Amino acid sequence: CSALALRVEGLENAKAAQQLEIVKLKARVNKLEKINKVKSSKLRRLKKVGTSQRVE
Repeated sequence: CSALALRVEGLENAKAAQQLEIVKLKARVNKLEKINKVKSSKLRRLKKVGTSQRVE
């Protein structure tokens, strides 16, 4: 019975560790997506400036 209790406790600890890792990874993904949005908007702006200068 104590072996099962230890196994359950180990599984609960593993689950908590996985949840923590998932939260950290989600935060990292959100950060990278924000950075990517900023980069893409800057590129669009630069493309607009480049095309308007070529037209003149």
